[in-house]
Amino acid sequence: MKLSYAVLSLAALAFTCSALTAHSQATQPAKPAGSQSSKPAATQSEPKLGETMTFIQNKLAANSTIGFIASVQNTTDKTTASNTYNVVYTDIHASAPKCSIAFHKKLTRDGEVIADLESATLLKDVQSVSVKALPLAMTAESAKAGHPELTTLSTTPKLYLLTLNKYDSSQSSFYISDLSLAYRVKKAAAHAVQLCGGGKKEPF
Repeated sequence: MKLSYAVLSLAALAFTCSALTAHSQATQPAKPAGSQSSKPAATQSEPKLGETMTFIQNKLAANSTIGFIASVQNTTDKTTASNTYNVVYTDIHASAPKCSIAFHKKLTRDGEVIADLESATLLKDVQSVSVKALPLAMTAESAKAGHPELTTLSTTPKLYLLTLNKYDSSQSSFYISDLSLAYRVKKAAAHAVQLCGGGKKEPF
């Protein structure tokens, strides 16, 4: 049976000082030359789109070749099977001018190609970005494909699926080996989506 698996800006604080009275001007000691102002430096602004997309591209490229073994149980007859998967991403390009993430993905299961596709996702079409443990993502994908009896129990090694969820219900997904990295890329991708005009929309 073949299964297919489709990746706060803080405002600067401003302080308003009251004007000094003539008396205080006369009595207050003069500030030594070259002394530093007591006004705190402005908070650094959020990353711009270009550096955000570069971060995303570099981190996805670092996870471009992933191999794992999935243990899957058929809950109807209680049988369990193990499958070996390999996924390779090539031509990963996160473009700031185009507001898009493009890549080629090839996925095999036990040596059989089950996905071989080109993808280019416009970030304005992305509604949300999510991270799931890979067994949960694979179980959900099986149910969506009409096989709710198939439950992925585990993967070796542990992996996580970063998914760009589009308004039309399609998805673009990336396998990531480290949970903390997956959430860092999720944060960057959500920031890029917002800058490119995507994200959850208000109903009114």
